[in-house]
Amino acid sequence: MYQYNVIDFKNKLLSIDKTEYKKTELPKEGRPYCIFDMDKVDVFVKNGEAALPKLSQMLKDAKTEEDIVEGLYIADRMIDSGVKSVDNLYSDVFSKFNESKSVNIQTFLAGIYRKTLNPKAFGPLVKMLFQNIIYAPKSNFDSNEEIGGAILEYLRNTFNKTKTNNKNDENKLKILENDNFLKQEKIFELPKDIAFKPVVLATKEKPYYQFDMDKVKLFVDAKEKAIPAIKKMLDNAKTEEEKTEGLFIANEMISAGTKGMDKLYYKTFSRFNEDNSPNIQLMLSEIYKKILVPDAFGPLIKMLITNILVPQNNAPFDLNESIGKAILAHIKAKEINPL
Repeated sequence: MYQYNVIDFKNKLLSIDKTEYKKTELPKEGRPYCIFDMDKVDVFVKNGEAALPKLSQMLKDAKTEEDIVEGLYIADRMIDSGVKSVDNLYSDVFSKFNESKSVNIQTFLAGIYRKTLNPKAFGPLVKMLFQNIIYAPKSNFDSNEEIGGAILEYLRNTFNKTKTNNKNDENKLKILENDNFLKQEKIFELPKDIAFKPVVLATKEKPYYQFDMDKVKLFVDAKEKAIPAIKKMLDNAKTEEEKTEGLFIANEMISAGTKGMDKLYYKTFSRFNEDNSPNIQLMLSEIYKKILVPDAFGPLIKMLITNILVPQNNAPFDLNESIGKAILAHIKAKEINPL
């Protein structure tokens, strides 16, 4: 039976150009991930190194964004399955896409470089990130998360052996729905009969915050049971005060040892990555410094560079101190939390 399967996949590879597969679908509004024909992907993965010449030619001949992304995704899956020598395609194949402005191509390319750590790819990755900071591409997802995560992997590889799990975008978006803390029968809710004090934001004249610490304590004491409540609070936050308060409470919960807070990165914390408010950036960088999520590294770099290019002179404090500490914490950390 095993020999039959090997032969079957070998024959499928030989006839892959004559076989009709579903076309790749790129991300769109409401679906920030690609859809691939996994039968076609499996033909390459199951053939291992024997499929590399075909993959190489496929990417060289690729004309459309869909064809390029499909080839890069196949390469990524082959790496994950343990196929050796995929990195040998860098010079003749992968590198030809280093100048691409497509966030889809950038994301999958960075995912490959994140795993192969080819030293020649480091410079192009940094260039991608800086160009995206200066000339922000229009997209329904942030490619800088994957690019920054790849750069972080290079930097951390100098100091530590990282323990990161690189999931595809579809799996990332399903993380929250699969986590146990969102399925608890009894979850925390704020008492409705208490009027809490309003938040007072920091200003240049008064560079400190005023939060209702009784409210904060209720979240902190509830620990993991309060995670759905803080997620809902942040998801519904509209004003700067509401966002800052939610992030402050989240940070206090993390500091108190609440487990599972890193799982709020996608769809909750990451929603604020593009916010230029110094109050929100400060709270966000304090959170990222503690949860050490690899995909937060790129957005942190972007915050810092943006603040250098366009100084926030009216900020009540130098928020770049906190952002810089968060960046440094990611590089120096012994382990990065997998997502």
